[in-house]
Formats: sequence, C-alpha cells, structure tokens
Amino acid sequence: MTTMLRQVLAAFENAETTFRPETLSRELGVDPATLDNMIAYWVRKGRIREVRDLPAGGCAGCGVGSECPFVLRMPARYELVRGGAPEPETGGSCCPPCRH
Repeated sequence: MTTMLRQVLAAFENAETTFRPETLSRELGVDPATLDNMIAYWVRKGRIREVRDLPAGGCAGCGVGSECPFVLRMPARYELVRGGAPEPETGGSCCPPCRH
C-alpha cells in the first residue's frame, strides 16, 4: 500500500510542470496544512525544491536579503529535483546580496 507521503512524491514525479500546493491539495484530497508538512519533508530530503520567480525587472539593489520590500513575493511553487543532488538556488540577478 502506498502512503500519502509517497503519493505526494509520485505526483511530482509524474508531473510535467511545477505544482502549487493549493492545486495538489485539491487533487489528492489532503488538508493544505498537512500537505505543506509533506512537501517540507521532501524538500528536506532533497527530492523537491521550491521555485521562486522574480517579477520582471527585479529590484534595484536593495541589499536586504530575501525580504526585499520592493519585490512582490509570488505564491510558492514546487518541482521535482531531477537527476543527482539538488541544485543550489541561485537567487535573482537583481542584486547579488539578495537571494530572492
């Protein structure tokens, strides 16, 4: 029998794109908070990663790290880490000290 935790990973393995937690929650019939914890488990294991999008233009060199007040934070999306070890998040090109 497949556990719900494995079903979450299988959904990512079978997907051709990224997932928003709200969509996957509806598809699997899982409470959003429970799904967040399951996704966090797979993120810690290096099997799933969060995808962060910067709006066009980014920021103008704020230098305040990931909490830049001038960049709108988009809803979280996640994708399967394909291949070997997870790739490090490179952050945005808007300002080197920031990791949006």
